[in-house]
Amino acid sequence: MTEGIANKVVVITRATSGLDAAAAGRLSKEGATVVLAARRLHRVRALAEELTAGGCKALAVETDVVDPKRVQQLVELPLRANRADVGRRSHGHRL
Repeated sequence: MTEGIANKVVVITRATSGLDAAAAGRLSKEGATVVLAARRLHRVRALAEELTAGGCKALAVETDVVDPKRVQQLVELPLRANRADVGRRSHGHRL
């Protein structure tokens, strides 16, 4: 799953629970920078702080994937750094 993921930027929506939180932890430990997106800012910040405290690179972003404007802002964030290598979504809406 993570072969070649080191030094990649991964955007993960609904990142604060379940498989998405587990994926964020695993990918960040494998060397990816994870952009964590969720509606509850306090929860996504807590996860980002947990990962960065362990030496990983993580960024917390408050977003709501049913709002096209918020999704556009989420997509543009890593693109400003000219990086968006992988996206992971676990909901029924297109990004």
